[in-house]
Amino acid sequence: MITIIADKLQKYLLPVANKIGSNRYLLAIKDAFLISLPFTMFGSIILALVNIPFLNKLIAEDTIAAIQAAAAPIQNVTFNVIAVIVVLGIGYSLGKYYKSNPIYTAISSLIGFLMVTPTTTLFEENVVTGVYELNNLGTMAIFSGIIMAILCTETYRWVVEKNLVIKMPDSVPQLVADSFSSFIPVGAVLSISFIIQLGFSFTGFQTMNAFI
Repeated sequence: MITIIADKLQKYLLPVANKIGSNRYLLAIKDAFLISLPFTMFGSIILALVNIPFLNKLIAEDTIAAIQAAAAPIQNVTFNVIAVIVVLGIGYSLGKYYKSNPIYTAISSLIGFLMVTPTTTLFEENVVTGVYELNNLGTMAIFSGIIMAILCTETYRWVVEKNLVIKMPDSVPQLVADSFSSFIPVGAVLSISFIIQLGFSFTGFQTMNAFI
């Protein structure tokens, strides 16, 4: 009986699982989280060390608070900007998959994500503009980051495939040629991101993060 069930599962579910496992977007997301792993692991270790149970039995609470405050920057650049790392990872992975310039697809994805990320926050009953709140770059923004990274990379790829690029002579250094050839694709990515940001500004949500 168990063998029959296993055979049925293998027959019907295995092809579906293989198809899902070979999906380029899921592979890119997997790669992005693997890229973020060493940062989150280190942040987790530091977080655990500064929050050891019963630590207040060994040292004063003021000292514990000072240690936790000193370790805060490590948490800020690991957990609190995890969406930034994921966006870069997805853009880079998809860029390699499409054989595009992965550096430009990664950075374009990041800039696109930052364009739709709110830069206005409420601080002590005062509205502060022109700043990125860490909450909008961390775990709460991962879904926004995934969507924008995929959209920006696909836009970049589409423009390149349509051959809408500036071509330079072979005598031009490769880095310079890459910069010019990426000008139109990057412009398309930024334009799409701007339209998305502008569209959400006319809704009650105001931002993509708030909508998601």
